[in-house]
Amino acid sequence: MAAALLGQAATPGMADEEPKVPDWIEEINPSDYVLLDSDLPADLHVAGDISAEARAAEAAVMRDGKADVERFAFVEVHENICRPDPEEVYDCIGGNYLLSVYVYETAAQARAAWEKTMVDVYGEIPPPEGFEYVSNVIDPLDSRFGGEGACAGPYIWYRNLACTIFGSHDENDRKIASLWLDKVSRTKPAVQVNLRMREDLSLIMGYQYHGSFLGGENYRPLQEKSAGEQAVQAQVFNAGDEVAENVYIQFYLQMPGEERSKLGDPVPVGSVPPGGGRAASIYWDLGGENVEGAVLGAQAYVPGAVDVDWICF
Repeated sequence: MAAALLGQAATPGMADEEPKVPDWIEEINPSDYVLLDSDLPADLHVAGDISAEARAAEAAVMRDGKADVERFAFVEVHENICRPDPEEVYDCIGGNYLLSVYVYETAAQARAAWEKTMVDVYGEIPPPEGFEYVSNVIDPLDSRFGGEGACAGPYIWYRNLACTIFGSHDENDRKIASLWLDKVSRTKPAVQVNLRMREDLSLIMGYQYHGSFLGGENYRPLQEKSAGEQAVQAQVFNAGDEVAENVYIQFYLQMPGEERSKLGDPVPVGSVPPGGGRAASIYWDLGGENVEGAVLGAQAYVPGAVDVDWICF
């Protein structure tokens, strides 16, 4: 969850930065989401290398009755599966199946991708070269979905995953799909947290704030160290039922007409109990120059965890 504050202060110009790969993506192991030779029967094996890449996308969303664009990242993993040569002269002797998996941060993003990119265009775009469309590779009511997935043709949605399986319209299409769903449905789910930040309460400059802060033991009014440094403090609240451990707050700065950039390194705030709050602070170096219209932001997160109520600043 993130909060933003319109700052009237001073700051030096900030250089553009390369977008950082989200922390949860760095925790992804592609082999957890595709089939390895050890997951396949003797009459199938993985041909060649498994490829994986972090990607970015945009989606139109409605917030407070207004159209907005949500930017998010995902991991794309591809592999080819074939029937091996029992005499080991060739890598494959027949059958070629393409398995592609898309790992999103949240189940909502995966389902939206499945509905818009996969279900709505089913039959309207050609399959990958050398493949053909197949019927449902998984029963849409398969019990392993547990109400958190579905299938339409070669397209599968399950929790925070979207998957496509293209083959030769034979029994191996369904065999591969079943083996894949069996594997990922047993994968330990990502840790979930429910962190919140409120614009009217969570981000302040110096003494300027209204209302009361939770977790007062680690919140304190900050005094500027010098005329060229502005004290900034942010607080995160835990709206979940479990202790959120290893919480960090990252501050951001956006100058008028420029892209957002990080303001300092992530600040650890430790564990946040259910219903509690924790604060973190930094000093913003103004560089001796006055500006107006700068926007300060803060995002609270747990590395490797999925925030069930995450909003991008």
